[in-house]
Amino acid sequence: MFEYEDENGQQAILLSKVSFVTKTTGNTFAIYFAGDSRDKVDVPLEQYTKFMNMLKAWAMKH
Repeated sequence: MFEYEDENGQQAILLSKVSFVTKTTGNTFAIYFAGDSRDKVDVPLEQYTKFMNMLKAWAMKH
């Protein structure tokens, strides 16, 4: 579970549902989810390194 805070408050993402990640042109990066390519969340760019480290660690365990 990846937790972060944005303008809407505390948020959480279940790592097992992540399909792919892409950087955006703004101050966010987009996380897309398995099942529907339209399901995505924009996360503040300053959280990118933390998210990628957690995703890599999760992937190595599963």
